[in-house]
Amino acid sequence: ATMRLPAVVALECVPVVISNRLEPPFNDLIDWPVASVWLPEGEIRRLPYLLSNIKPETILSMRGHLVELAQALDYHHTRLHILLLASLAARRPPQALT
Repeated sequence: ATMRLPAVVALECVPVVISNRLEPPFNDLIDWPVASVWLPEGEIRRLPYLLSNIKPETILSMRGHLVELAQALDYHHTRLHILLLASLAARRPPQALT
């Protein structure tokens, strides 16, 4: 599923993720709910209701975030490199001053 996420975003389609386990890339730096729909596996029966109740302006807003998100998931774009470095820096344990 994770391998498809960059392709879906690059095509400016709002991702719909049905999973209890998936941790999206750069989850610590990217606010995924502003550009995607997430549903736990146990609530799959709610999917048609959930999708039919998303307002058109919400979809437009989500799609507006997809261009930047696509850049963040493109291996050849500088934005990915910046996010990767920021993510690594955030996970690095603090060093004592000497």
